[in-house]
Amino acid sequence: IRRVISQASQLVIFGTLTVEFWDVIASDFPFSQVGSSTLEMGVFAPFSAVKTSAGTFLLARLNTGQARVVLQQGFQAQPISTQDLDTLINAYDTITDATGLSYVYQGHLFYQLNFQSANKSWLYDLSTQLWSEKAYGLDEQRDRAECFIRLSNNTYLTDFQTGKIYLQDADAYTDNGTSIARELI
Repeated sequence: IRRVISQASQLVIFGTLTVEFWDVIASDFPFSQVGSSTLEMGVFAPFSAVKTSAGTFLLARLNTGQARVVLQQGFQAQPISTQDLDTLINAYDTITDATGLSYVYQGHLFYQLNFQSANKSWLYDLSTQLWSEKAYGLDEQRDRAECFIRLSNNTYLTDFQTGKIYLQDADAYTDNGTSIARELI
């Protein structure tokens, strides 16, 4: 067992090779596996799995041994990463240390995947179904955000290195004084 998340009245158990669904029942053992609901994929990085209103995002381990980002909804898992992103992720030396976070900003649900060892961050917008690289500074280190909280209609993010808390602001042109690289396409 790599990670356990509750969804509705079920436990979702993420293993290395499978994802299992267990119901809460009233008996001597409080849980029972849901029939043939097992997904033939596991989780590469346990802390990449993030429960949201849309389902659970995670860096999945396919039965081929390759990594792919998926959105698990009920007993289904839909791939959301592109082939190009899959190629980049699978080329990283270490992916088991990836962490995920999710937040809603300006009406969009985002899933951010941080690769600690590779020093890279990728951001998925569920509304547009587009991925973008999210970086800190002009030398494009991984994004500093590690956790978030929504309070009084504001989104606050924690810095993975310093523990500082920042207000997310679309009108800011720096990350705490460090220039934000922008690319127009």
